[in-house]
Amino acid sequence: MEQLKKEKKIGFFKRLKLAIFNLEDYGIFLGEKFSKAFKFLLVLVLIFALAGSFAENYTLSNTVNKYIADEMPDFTYNDGVLKASEHVNAYDHDYHFRLLVNTDDNVTEETIKSYEKEVGLNDLSVLLLKDKAILFGYALKEDVSVFSENINDKDLYELTMQEMSYKDMQGLYPGVAFKDKEEFANVVRNEIAPSVVTTAFLPVAAFRFVTDFVRMFGDVCVVAIIGYIAALFLGVRFKMVPMLSLSIYSMTLSFVLNGIYTVASIATGLYIEYFEVVYLVIGYIYVIAAVFMIKYDLIKQHEELQKVLEVQKEVKKEMEEAEAKKEAEENADDSEDSQSEEEKTEEESKEEEKEPDGSEI
Repeated sequence: MEQLKKEKKIGFFKRLKLAIFNLEDYGIFLGEKFSKAFKFLLVLVLIFALAGSFAENYTLSNTVNKYIADEMPDFTYNDGVLKASEHVNAYDHDYHFRLLVNTDDNVTEETIKSYEKEVGLNDLSVLLLKDKAILFGYALKEDVSVFSENINDKDLYELTMQEMSYKDMQGLYPGVAFKDKEEFANVVRNEIAPSVVTTAFLPVAAFRFVTDFVRMFGDVCVVAIIGYIAALFLGVRFKMVPMLSLSIYSMTLSFVLNGIYTVASIATGLYIEYFEVVYLVIGYIYVIAAVFMIKYDLIKQHEELQKVLEVQKEVKKEMEEAEAKKEAEENADDSEDSQSEEEKTEEESKEEEKEPDGSEI
């Protein structure tokens, strides 16, 4: 830990490793500005958003290819006219998508109305007719706010329809041509799907970045509150901003596991019932353990400080004793010198008294 404290910069991946595997080194994060922890969180969110967008678009592309192979009937296409071998009314519950195919020469308005009634509030439906495609979906009415109560009430929505002829669609892909289902499937798989995936990648990533950041930072705030309460019980004083930094690193393992789970869920449909609970519990355990470690370090530092103070007291005492001894020796020498001077003076006085008086004969 002392070695790490001396380092001025800690790279992203080293910081990631410390956050997951080195709880005893969490003290170094408290000596940093909150901006470093916040940047670390932003990089994590960005990585997960890009991975999630790639998985979502790639899975959607494969799903469309499979949908064409399994659900679409055999058909022929020539000069803007589609002719299917049968009628289709297929619904995908995972994507809330309905495919309707009716290429009869005369499709009445009543028939189209009946298709409209099958469109659910959250559904997207495509009706393939002889010469055009119709896209059905619900949208909020113009006078309704997205923050309205009962936002799931169907009366607040209106059914929208968008039509496009097959010739207009071909104009979007001028080099694309097909005459039957097999060729169409190859065109979608090799040309249309990659183009759509590439175009949608960044918008989907941006959307996931915003939503993931809001959710993840909310989880950090919850964990920070738990950590703050734990610190109060342990007698460790924390300000909320350092606790937020600590909580970001405490949630790192949870974020990584959630990112892996999200990609696996999109790609394979994996579902773990209590994952969200475990996800938060791991963060709680990390932040409480980190507070314990920091308290232990504080106790250890206090003990070392006490030892240093005791040594300083002993050194000070020895110095005072040495100084006192030196003063005593100096005083003894001064006393001896003074005594010898007095003795000398007395001897001189006695000799003067013994000398004869010059007036006597």
